[in-house]
Amino acid sequence: MEKIFDKNQIFLSFNKQLSKNENIIFKLFAEHIISNNISYIELSFKKLNTLLKLDQDNNIKNFFENFMKKKIIYKYNKFNFVKIEGHLYIISSYKIIDERFVISFSEDFFNIFNKDFNDFKTYKFNSLLQFDSVVKRNFFMMLIQKDIINNFLDISLEELKNILEIENNYSRFYDFEKYILIPVIKEINYIQNIKIQYEKLKIRENGKIIGLRLFTKDKLDIQIHEQAQILMKEIETNVQNYYEIQKFLKKYIQLKGIDYVKKNIYYSKLHSKNKFDLFLIESMKYDYFSRRFKNKLKNDYKLIFFLDKVFKNTQHLRETFFQILKDSRFLHLSDIGPVLEETLDFINRKSDKLIKNFIPFYNEFIINLENTNECKYEDNIFVIFIEFNGIYDSHIYIFQKV
Repeated sequence: MEKIFDKNQIFLSFNKQLSKNENIIFKLFAEHIISNNISYIELSFKKLNTLLKLDQDNNIKNFFENFMKKKIIYKYNKFNFVKIEGHLYIISSYKIIDERFVISFSEDFFNIFNKDFNDFKTYKFNSLLQFDSVVKRNFFMMLIQKDIINNFLDISLEELKNILEIENNYSRFYDFEKYILIPVIKEINYIQNIKIQYEKLKIRENGKIIGLRLFTKDKLDIQIHEQAQILMKEIETNVQNYYEIQKFLKKYIQLKGIDYVKKNIYYSKLHSKNKFDLFLIESMKYDYFSRRFKNKLKNDYKLIFFLDKVFKNTQHLRETFFQILKDSRFLHLSDIGPVLEETLDFINRKSDKLIKNFIPFYNEFIINLENTNECKYEDNIFVIFIEFNGIYDSHIYIFQKV
């Protein structure tokens, strides 16, 4: 059943209408709290004189004296049966320090826009109060109450004008569109992460406009979808379940951010042996980019060498590792380095005994490193972990068993 719009569920107003200058300051206060989560603001006289156009009889001090008298009147129905109403002031105090106004917000006004969850946010006060007219607030409340975000709504002009409280105005659609519809949609698009579009509904016989079809999209959702599509192009040849993975990426872009998702996609492309979809999902869930290699290092052995460095390619990493192995600290591994520097053909020409002695190390270091960009070697003395990470830090860690 369609949800009926009820303005009585939420009522917001000011005890006196805000002037143009007061609206400028009010929006500045709201944006400051949202951005900084601070219960006061400091403004220089120079800044205030730039923002406000005051006449000779109304200086900045007088302006704030009058603004302190403004308060917000509100009512809302909690759980549809508890009626709550109240008044709250915007400013609790101000002081002047060396040509600067330090303005403290009232506790309730701060709570409307700060980062804490409370009733004010449940009833969208933080959004509604950023609109500078009843018409705009009512239009936005209609979108919320009728549950049409990421959906559409067919509504008659008569009902829409009734909701906006302009029933007897703008008889011509041209005037309604120019002076109400376009400005309202423009401001909602600016203040909220909502993109609104509309189509005109007409009577077929005479073409008279009788209503609108409103389309609404969460702009954040649009942005996330576009980002996920771009990332999917990088892995479309790797994945089996394209749309499931795309949906999964969108979820983690919203949860963790685009940088997190990009890094774990890059890591998955480097290190997944098979079943790429599963590896990618696990990488997103457990942040393999940051944690997988570190988890391998959790052991009781003694760390005797480590190197975190960006290498041009696996060949560059191997050459560096050969140099590391020449260190006498690594005992019998010091003899392996020169052998591994040779090609596979060279090793194949060695005696069976040599192959038998070195092939476990060779298999790990050459074959696994080449195929999955990582390897682990372990004997009775050493444990070696190596991970190649392309444009990010690669790792070489050597532990000695004690």
